Amino acid sequence: MVASARPEYPRAENVRSSRNFRPIASMVAVGLVVAGIGVATNAVATGVTPVRAGAATAAATYAAVPPAVPVPSAPSLAVVAPVTTGLSPFDSTVLDAINAQRTAAGIAPLIEARGIDARSLSWSNAMATAGSSGTLSHNPQGWQTLLTSGASARTTYGENVSSWTGSPVTGFTLTNALVGNASNKNNILDPSFKYVGIGTVNGAAGSQWDTVTFTDAVDPGQIYDPALKSIPVGQLNSATLVGSTVRVTGWGYDPDTAAGPIQIQLSDTAPDGTVVTTTVTAAAVRTDVPQLTATTGNAHGLDATLPISKRGIHQICATLINAGAGSTNPNLGCLPVEVTGPIGGLDSAVLTGSTISFAGWAVDPDGPTTPTTVTVTDQGPQGTVTLPTVTADQVDANVDTSIPGVGAAHGFLAQTAATTVGTHVLCATANSLAAPARPTALGCQSVTVAAPAGAITGTTNTTNSVTVNGWALDPNAVGTASTVRVQITGPGGPVGTPSVVTASAVGTASAQQFPAAGTAHSFSLTVPTRQFGTYQVCAVANSTVDPSAGTDLGCQQVSISNVLGWLDSVKSTTGGLQVRGWALDPAYPSSAGTVSITVTGQAGTRTFQATAAQSRPDVARAFPGVGNYHGVVTSVPASGSGSNTVCLSMKAMSNQTVRQYRCLVVLVP
Repeated sequence: MVASARPEYPRAENVRSSRNFRPIASMVAVGLVVAGIGVATNAVATGVTPVRAGAATAAATYAAVPPAVPVPSAPSLAVVAPVTTGLSPFDSTVLDAINAQRTAAGIAPLIEARGIDARSLSWSNAMATAGSSGTLSHNPQGWQTLLTSGASARTTYGENVSSWTGSPVTGFTLTNALVGNASNKNNILDPSFKYVGIGTVNGAAGSQWDTVTFTDAVDPGQIYDPALKSIPVGQLNSATLVGSTVRVTGWGYDPDTAAGPIQIQLSDTAPDGTVVTTTVTAAAVRTDVPQLTATTGNAHGLDATLPISKRGIHQICATLINAGAGSTNPNLGCLPVEVTGPIGGLDSAVLTGSTISFAGWAVDPDGPTTPTTVTVTDQGPQGTVTLPTVTADQVDANVDTSIPGVGAAHGFLAQTAATTVGTHVLCATANSLAAPARPTALGCQSVTVAAPAGAITGTTNTTNSVTVNGWALDPNAVGTASTVRVQITGPGGPVGTPSVVTASAVGTASAQQFPAAGTAHSFSLTVPTRQFGTYQVCAVANSTVDPSAGTDLGCQQVSISNVLGWLDSVKSTTGGLQVRGWALDPAYPSSAGTVSITVTGQAGTRTFQATAAQSRPDVARAFPGVGNYHGVVTSVPASGSGSNTVCLSMKAMSNQTVRQYRCLVVLVP
């Protein structure tokens, strides 16, 4: 039977002044250009020249316990689904629409064939790429190409072609438009046609091109097994270790019960070969799965949590349970999950005075309800010290919240003395029940035991003493007065043994750096001296936590001046020698000092005493504040005639140090 090669709907196939498609009105597609052809055995449709062609191709306090992360992060497995069609979703609706027309007319539905699908798709692509904007035409080699398209035994065939642009066209509106043309309708409702292939492609400027090929016979293996459409479809996405459980995600649905949830069988094969099987319902909402459509709904997600134990790699497997026709239960495959041992964390470490408190949690999946022991090391200035083992059996509600099923009694709290100044790094490991030689590191926390603080704020002196002032405190124990070791070194070496003074006097010097520590952290120390010269004053603040540690507060220098004075002149007078000069002790500026006058001559050496109490305004001007009365004016006997050497000296009032000013020589007649 032969249909018209180029029927017009609404115009002849080769006259397409308008290819814009508007919404359907009265079930007629306006602007939709279609054409149909039917060919009987050994007959050729008008205008179609059959030629042989090759086969077509297709296109320190407990912290919040964070949720566990995949261990390891498990990849999605491939979607397990039987191949039931070669058609696109649009072409599938075209087939549904054609078979609806045939069913309504009492004609058996057409069966999709693989090779004819590819042949139709190839021709639609040829139309879409012909010329600058595509050309609607029948395949001139259509009859022959069926030979290599899986229909070598065909005795008849037909072809409908169409194209459109603009508003979307559905499979049903396209089919209704085709049925409106007699030749196209004849092909759709021809009872001799048993098989069909459909292919639609996109062309230039938003155009679409469709080819429907009909025939009466196809080669073996060309049709899809209808029973495959009843086999469930799904995917295993991930298997995540969460504490002592494994969370399994995926999706699945059964085409026979697409709107309802499917049962999925999960199995856990432990390292020792033990298998635990659980059946769950896949009813979680999954909006990210392309295979879940409006027809199936999206409530087909798998999200199940199973208990897991035993060290090593577990295989988590999933199988879809067929609820409709057929008995095939597709296996979605398996994902590995490794149970690596205890989990937990060292949440905090806090220094209070001379005590370090630390807290954390630990759970061993090999015994999730059994308290785990924890080993903590203190890596500080003293080296690495292993602290006594603690048991994680304290209540930490964060654990039970984040790792359901293990209970809250997995926290640990403990303390250790901070006996050395410096940074202490506390590290914790959870001991494994199953593998004691393989503990799990829980992390580290650091605290710093501060060194004492302080400063020398000043030094003062007299001719017989040095005074040092300053402040000191231990930040680790601000309520306890610190001690300060003071060493004074003079011209002759250390002045006595180092002095230890307590910094407990009230002062404001420490408040700027430690405003919350109070003001009772000052000290003052006076040390007697016996020599004039430069003294160095040094101080070290002692730690109340670590007796071996101290903070150097630095050193300051102070100079103690000698007694002052001068021998101005010596004159030979009748009856003796007249001596003039001045002398004062800076430590006693208002007191008149006693001077010694030594005369050496032919008669030997003789020493005389005198008081430096005569008026000397010039001395008062040179040394403000000492007063006028430090002058020496006196007469002493000569030591025979001839040359006499006269020397003036003074002894300090405080330390008995003697200073000789100078000597003068005078001739006595």
